[in-house]
Amino acid sequence: MVIGLPTIDAHKSIREGFIMGKMHRLPFTKTAWRAKTPLQLVHTDIWGPAHNPSLGGKRYFLLFVDDYTRMMWVYFLEQKS
Repeated sequence: MVIGLPTIDAHKSIREGFIMGKMHRLPFTKTAWRAKTPLQLVHTDIWGPAHNPSLGGKRYFLLFVDDYTRMMWVYFLEQKS
């Protein structure tokens, strides 16, 4: 209807969107071993340095997670060492 505009292949963009929308992932495999009592297995992670230190001057934190109860403990640290 308008002279001079380029034509757009609408079918190609629709197919790509349809394919992306229909993609799925297989479920994650179940872990072979889980803790049977509290504190039998504890996961840990350290994070930092934060750009802005806390009010106490801490720039890192140490996280402990109990595998059985999912209880978490956080300790704030000034230095990673």
